[in-house]
Amino acid sequence: MTFGITLAPTFLNELIGIPQNVFKPVSKATKLLERDPISADGDAKKLKGYENVYRIRLGDYRLFYAIGTGWVKLLSVRKRNERTYETEIPTAIPPETTLHRQSVKPKKVSRPSLSTWESGNGAKALTTLPFTLTEEILQQWQIPSSYWAAIAKVSDAEALLELDMPDRFMNVTNGVTQRRWLLHCNPDLANLISSKIGFDWIVNFEEIGNLRKYASDPETQKAFLEIKRANQQRLIDFFSPICKEQYHFHDA
Repeated sequence: MTFGITLAPTFLNELIGIPQNVFKPVSKATKLLERDPISADGDAKKLKGYENVYRIRLGDYRLFYAIGTGWVKLLSVRKRNERTYETEIPTAIPPETTLHRQSVKPKKVSRPSLSTWESGNGAKALTTLPFTLTEEILQQWQIPSSYWAAIAKVSDAEALLELDMPDRFMNVTNGVTQRRWLLHCNPDLANLISSKIGFDWIVNFEEIGNLRKYASDPETQKAFLEIKRANQQRLIDFFSPICKEQYHFHDA
């Protein structure tokens, strides 16, 4: 039996920040989980306090994933240190599938990951950071260590922008704008791309060119249109009650 692999937003965010020498073991582990997620050739360990959530070792890193009926969801990839198991593993939402859906929610409760509208009491909702700003990430971004303690206390984007730091440190980029945009704004499409060409495009956007061979593939075209329609419907469902109008989408 082959298990379908899907990716949680947290996993995608962390994947961008890992060293290049760790990326290949992650890709190799994904192939292993497609065929043997329960034992992962003897390396899998089921986590206490969670339901159907496992971890495997990748050198100094740990890959966390959830298992359902016919699917595996990659939840997080982290460096092994004293905080690896202290930081909460994200909830595994079963992928849309015709197979039986098995609940794989951790027993712990996590905060909503993102809110850009005002909350019910009129206060401005805060935008939770999409991933933990670890010392390793801050070092990669060349943030001086004198700022690390203050950054570690921050849990939302608004507070991060309020920190007393020079602008040159607040405008950090390593050329991953297109990938971050796609991973955050259209995770279903990101999953489709990864299912066709693997994960290399996440760290090397030139790999996206490998999609050309699927341009005329009926199965890929159908999956793409289904994602497009689902996103359109979500947008309609969001704005219809706000605008008090009934909207409909059409294929273009």
